[in-house]
Amino acid sequence: MEDFEVLEQEIARAVELIDRLKEERSGALAENKELRERLSTMEAQSEALKVENERLREEHQKSEVLVEEKKEKLRVQIERMLSRLESEGG
Repeated sequence: MEDFEVLEQEIARAVELIDRLKEERSGALAENKELRERLSTMEAQSEALKVENERLREEHQKSEVLVEEKKEKLRVQIERMLSRLESEGG
């Protein structure tokens, strides 16, 4: 009878261990799912930021070109005005 009780206790411990491992596995799977979802969200955000960054880079380049064009026009206008002043005064 004693061997039977020892066997019964070992089986009970094994069942408890299996139940605990099932719970841990379930928790790990849930955490894994959550982390995969977060990763997916972060990847989407990263891609959106890359697109926005490229758009802003292009916009900045266009702005620089416009600024340079305006500077050149202003330089030409100033040169004309100075030329007129010189010709009128001289």
